[in-house]
This record gives sequence, structure tokens and C-alpha cells, in this order.
Amino acid sequence: MSHDAASEIRSTEGQKTQFANNSLPAGGAFAYEVAFTSRVTGHEAVWWFNTTYSDVRELAGLISQRSGVPVTGLTDPYQL
Repeated sequence: MSHDAASEIRSTEGQKTQFANNSLPAGGAFAYEVAFTSRVTGHEAVWWFNTTYSDVRELAGLISQRSGVPVTGLTDPYQL
């Protein structure tokens, strides 16, 4: 990833979503949200990476390292 492309990432944030069934907790989900601006079109976009990726925390860390944008919000998907 070139520095030009990396500088277009605006944020990387860990987010937890809770689900309820009849007002009772029924589970939750975790995803990292990566917001960026397309270098080609100039449009803003968002990608979500959830725990279906085998090591989503490592993936978020790599995106953070290469872009220079820190991970915010929840940083560990396995400590829900």
C-alpha cells in the first residue's frame, strides 16, 4: 500500500452490536469499521471486517500501522 493510498483512510473503529429478543439479550456481534475516501472517485466509503475473518484484530492492526490512523473504540473483539 503506498503512502498516498494509506493517507485516505480516515478512521478504524471497533464496534460491538447487541441483539435482543423480546427485550432479553440474545447475543452480540463485533466488527471493525474502516472509513476511507476513494482515491479514484473521491467518494467516501466504509468497509466492515467482523470476526468471520480468522484474525480480524491483526487485520485491523495492519490497516492501522500502514495508514498511520489509530484503532479507536473497542480494540479487542474477543473480550465482549
